Amino acid sequence: MTKNKIVFLLATPPPVNFSKSYFIEELVNANFLCEVWDLSSIVKKDVDWPIESMNIPIYKLTGLNELVNKVRSNDTSATVFVAQMTPGGEFLIPFLVLSVFNKKTVFFQRGVLPSRISYSAGTNGISKYRKVLKLIFVDRKLKFIFLHSLFLLFSRFNVIKGFDVVFVAGKVAETVGALTAQKMVHIHHRDLDNTHRNSGTQFESLDAPEKYCVFLDDYLPYHSDFVSNNIKTIDAEKYYSMMRSFFDEFEKINNTIVVVAAHPKSSYRENIFGERMIVYDATDVLVKNAVIVMTHASTAISFSIIYNKPVCLLISQEIEETHPNIKQVITSTGKILKCNIYDYEKNLYPKLSEISVDDDAYKFYRRQYLSSIDNSRFSSDIVINEITKLFN
Repeated sequence: MTKNKIVFLLATPPPVNFSKSYFIEELVNANFLCEVWDLSSIVKKDVDWPIESMNIPIYKLTGLNELVNKVRSNDTSATVFVAQMTPGGEFLIPFLVLSVFNKKTVFFQRGVLPSRISYSAGTNGISKYRKVLKLIFVDRKLKFIFLHSLFLLFSRFNVIKGFDVVFVAGKVAETVGALTAQKMVHIHHRDLDNTHRNSGTQFESLDAPEKYCVFLDDYLPYHSDFVSNNIKTIDAEKYYSMMRSFFDEFEKINNTIVVVAAHPKSSYRENIFGERMIVYDATDVLVKNAVIVMTHASTAISFSIIYNKPVCLLISQEIEETHPNIKQVITSTGKILKCNIYDYEKNLYPKLSEISVDDDAYKFYRRQYLSSIDNSRFSSDIVINEITKLFN
């Protein structure tokens, strides 16, 4: 008997910890065949992919004809496509191909960060279409706006088939996902899943100082998303110099030290943040045991909410001018969490004695961005159950 297959369609390098984020081990154990199709050449984002031991086949497709043939050749009744690409934009063609052959599709809408529009989602009567379109027009360039709007139009008139299932984490993800979903299913933010499953126990023996503040690194000067999309970013030498100076003074004022939770895509040399400890793959426990958390717009801020840790947001004029979308995330996050924003170029430093958590604000953030359901079930169990239904 042929096993049912799940195909992950990716047009950009897979996110770090892809296997964990998309429950590959659990899906394989549930007797599904899993594979990845690399569409980067088709959508003109042909960059080197990091090597990750996913233990599933990866096929690089070189052109539209190959995509059409592979989609056509996979049995519709025995294949589900996880089309993990932003609906519309440069990815319009792959979605059209899936629709032409009436394939079953799934999308994961989680990890949404606050923006000028999204932070109030669910609190007023604006229609879901206006909310999402406003969000798009705030953050996207003209070409993407046009193609995304075209995608929405095609979806509305069934030229492009909506996703059979969209898995959403939080109320804001629900608002965004509702636009292209035939069915929405609630799961948890991946960081909430991880703490729910293992409580960071594998890192509890981390050799960290007794009292420290953690900086959640965004890898702003070198992030691969900027490279693959040809997006100008901030000057690396200036940025790291300013951050070293900021941390130096912060430590003196507060009689503490800063530990850096390195971005998983980074590969730092020693001393780029001064003499400070740079730690990989332990953000969960670093936040759990920290006095406060500092960041720009890291998605790992979710751990601050989970562990109820005070947050300080850092910005600069260069970030504001170079990355207006990141500025929007920072300012919106500050409004939601009711926390202060500090310009690290203007000698403005947080004081530990003046920083606290607003419990109601953190509960609101958790419901809006991490999970709107209780923790009685793992997301992997929910996902496997819903995907199994698509084959029945």
